[in-house]
Amino acid sequence: MAFTRYYYSSSNFSYAQGMGVLDDHDLYLHVLTSQIEMKEWKRIRRLVDCRSIQGIEKITFQGLQRACEIQVEEYGDRDYRCAILINADKHRTLAEFAAHMLRSGNLKINVIEDGMDAALEWLGYDESTAGYLKGKIKRNVRVFGNGLPK
Repeated sequence: MAFTRYYYSSSNFSYAQGMGVLDDHDLYLHVLTSQIEMKEWKRIRRLVDCRSIQGIEKITFQGLQRACEIQVEEYGDRDYRCAILINADKHRTLAEFAAHMLRSGNLKINVIEDGMDAALEWLGYDESTAGYLKGKIKRNVRVFGNGLPK
């Protein structure tokens, strides 16, 4: 499993694209490295694109719970929003469970299946900024399958 991450500090925006098969170790690495990159950010808007993840069977309840606890500890006192973008029912249960645990720590999380535009709108970006961010993603992110994430 791998996560490709891009940080756009001028827009307080982080984009992460998960690929392959995810396990607890990969999840921890993603959470901890993101934490380092956004350490100074007071306002955080994240888009976690899970549509290229092929397997989640190796994630344990304990691993997911610990990853969520780490995020609540780090981001709980900040202006934080995260959209989790999915495209498969098999990912929905895990994404909703993670979102529930993060919401209990006062983080704003939403699981979205409607695509990139809906996620950026929920994160609070106007049409112009959303277009700018989609352009950055298109230029910088390795996309599997269907081209630019919709």
